[in-house]
Formats: sequence, C-alpha cells, structure tokens
Amino acid sequence: MPGARARPCGWWTGERYDLTPSVPLSPGERGMMISIREGIMEKKGIIKFQKVSPDKVMLSRDLRKTMTPAETEFWEMVRNKRMHGLKFRRQQVIDGFVVDFYCDTHSLCVEIDGGIHDSERQVEYDKERDEILRLRGLKILRFNNEDVFNNKKLISDKLKGIE
Repeated sequence: MPGARARPCGWWTGERYDLTPSVPLSPGERGMMISIREGIMEKKGIIKFQKVSPDKVMLSRDLRKTMTPAETEFWEMVRNKRMHGLKFRRQQVIDGFVVDFYCDTHSLCVEIDGGIHDSERQVEYDKERDEILRLRGLKILRFNNEDVFNNKKLISDKLKGIE
C-alpha cells in the first residue's frame, strides 16, 4: 500500500513473529553505523545500559519460550557455563536486534541458522545486521542447524578458540 509504513522487524503475524525485515536499513540505522565508525558510541556496556523498548522485551521473552529445536539443543550444550565456562544469554536484545545467544565476557553473538537464512533477502539482512554488530565490537559466530545436531565438536572448537 503506497505511503504505508513498513512493518518493523519482529512484527506479530498472529501465529508467530516475522523476523525478516520488510525494507533495508533505515536512515536512522545507517546513521547509527556512521556514529559507531566515528567512535561516538562506547563499546562497553552495550547490553547492560541500553534502552530496550517494551515490544522488544516481549519479543525476546516470546522467542525464549518458542525456541527452535536447534536453538534448544545449542542451549542445552552451553547453559550453566557447560561449555568452556562461557555464560550465555538467550534471545538477547542488542541495538534493537534480537540475537539467538550472547556471551558478555567475550562480546560474542551466536546465531543458529535454519533454512530461512538461505533466502537471498535474509542473507542480505543478516549481512547488514552482522556489520552493525561488528562495528559495535561484537564477534559473531553462525552455525547451521546441521552443525548443532551433528557436529558438536566443531561448535566446541570454535567456542574454545574465542577465549
């Protein structure tokens, strides 16, 4: 519909949250990238001192309740510092994005990618989102569902290499 606002990422469709963006980065998000590049924003305290909208808090809680089987499997591998003593949070809001898992001590985001991440639109969105997070000083690791279920050693080795 002409003139209508694009739905934001995390829009409730009635059955589930639609996490795919309807448009590329907004001018505000692009401005945030410029601010980060110029060193205006601090890297530390990104998570603890950020302002998070109530909608994002609700989205994050809902996503924790309805994790995919691969996310659940990964969570069982890393929860309670089970893997290399790393403490992870699930469905953490960072700069308006919800990352699957976040380790604060190593500024590490872990994404578990299912089939939806194969689409051209989603690949482009993930690339832009990862760039924003990297500009904040965060590291991003991506694992596909197959690795989570069948290649736990790969995951363990990559997480061990982060330390």
